[in-house]
Amino acid sequence: MSRPITHTTPEEVAAIKENKERTMTRKYTIENDQNSVISTHDTYEDAIVAAEAYVGPDGVVGHDGDLSEHGDRTLVWGSEESADNDDGENAIAVIRRV
Repeated sequence: MSRPITHTTPEEVAAIKENKERTMTRKYTIENDQNSVISTHDTYEDAIVAAEAYVGPDGVVGHDGDLSEHGDRTLVWGSEESADNDDGENAIAVIRRV
């Protein structure tokens, strides 16, 4: 029994390409609050570990809508107090996908 011929819509092609981009390995940078790159990492997980080391035990890495949720960046704060209800103004570093 043969399968019916189907055609992929342009929207489906775009969704497939987007999914492939999300799953491909990319580089990630950590930039300080002066926008200087302080380190580059092969995986997001490695960047998170490095960011946690950068801010120490009192720091906060990540937020709603960060790279783990397909956002455009992950913010890093020096303390819970500076991260509380902050939109990034108090962040001391940022992880970006490059």
